[in-house]
Amino acid sequence: MKKFYLIFILTCFYAILLDCIAKESIVFEYDAAGNRTARYIVTEDSDEQPGALRGAFAESDDITKSDSPITLGDLSIDAYPNPTNGPVAIDIKGDTDQPMNVEVFSNVGASLMSKAVALGRNMIDLSSYSDGQYIVVVTLGADKSTSFKVIKGN
Repeated sequence: MKKFYLIFILTCFYAILLDCIAKESIVFEYDAAGNRTARYIVTEDSDEQPGALRGAFAESDDITKSDSPITLGDLSIDAYPNPTNGPVAIDIKGDTDQPMNVEVFSNVGASLMSKAVALGRNMIDLSSYSDGQYIVVVTLGADKSTSFKVIKGN
């Protein structure tokens, strides 16, 4: 009989403890180029009305706030459409005399294409590749580069 009471008390304690713990989920915020810019931990309080959320920003070293268009030195880079079904326009605005290059990588890091680009509108075509996420790296000269994600889907 003592075992029964002990199990009953532990079960009640466990149920009360579960009710007191707030339910949490993680919500991500993305910029126009598809890059993750912020991460929020969102909790649902059981004392408030169901579905009422309160969020707290979670600091992380790998999440930085980036604006669209992306900047590289004195250049402004804008890529669209994202997501795409094939062609992607990369607009590069600014003033430079250094050579520029665009390289596309798969999500596992394999280099798929590389080409020299100039100021203005440059097109890359992802239609021959399967649907998924790709990393586009724009390099300016020998020492400056920036990257962004492009999602390809139908």
